[in-house]
Amino acid sequence: MERLYKWEIIETRTTYKDEYDYIDSELRLNHYGIRTRVKKNEAGSLELWVPAKDAEIARAVITKEVKEIIDVPKSFYHVFDEQMGYKNKNLYKNKYSVKMHFLAARRYSWIGFLILVLLLLFRFVRF
Repeated sequence: MERLYKWEIIETRTTYKDEYDYIDSELRLNHYGIRTRVKKNEAGSLELWVPAKDAEIARAVITKEVKEIIDVPKSFYHVFDEQMGYKNKNLYKNKYSVKMHFLAARRYSWIGFLILVLLLLFRFVRF
C-alpha cells in the first residue's frame, strides 16, 4: 500500500530560469495520466516528484527512451461503494459480456420466426 501513496524524485535541476522550468515535462506526463509536483528543496534546486508507482514510466518518458505509451496500466486504487467494500469497477468489468438487450432481441426473433412459420402453414395447408 505504501507504493501507491509514496512520491519519488525523478529529476533535480540546480540551475533553472524560473518556477516553470519543468512545464514541458509536466504537460507530457499529464498527457499520460501521471500526476506531478514541482518543489524547491533547501539547497534552492527544483525537484520533479511523481507517485512511486509511476516513477519508472515517468523516467522513460522524460528521457525519451519511450516515444509513446500505448496502453496505460489500470490504477489499483480502490473505489468504495456505499457498503464500504473494496471494489475497483474497472478491474471487474467483463468486456466480453453479452448485453441484455441483445438477449431480449434473440427471444423476440424466435417468436417472430414461429409466427412466420404458422402464417405460411395456414396459407398453403387447407383444413
